[in-house]
Amino acid sequence: MWQEYRAASDRFFELYRSWTGDNVEVKEQLCAEAEALLDERDPFEAKEKAKKLQQRWKFSGPVPPEENDALWSRFSEAVDKIFERARAEWEDIHGT
Repeated sequence: MWQEYRAASDRFFELYRSWTGDNVEVKEQLCAEAEALLDERDPFEAKEKAKKLQQRWKFSGPVPPEENDALWSRFSEAVDKIFERARAEWEDIHGT
């Protein structure tokens, strides 16, 4: 019985690792896209694109815990800079 359980458990985690590995690639691509938006000329356009990236991130699935924090930090840092730039531009335009 233990051997059957162990085989099933091993197979589950093998499939889980392959599935989450694909999600790592997706999240790395989202990070790259967010970082590329930092060079966008129009900060408001970049902000709208960043919002769409956030939605894609939300539905991109889980990644292994040992990679999650680094990917999230990279993504959120880029998105925060995009939103900050748009906010600063808004304040510049409207004098607030």
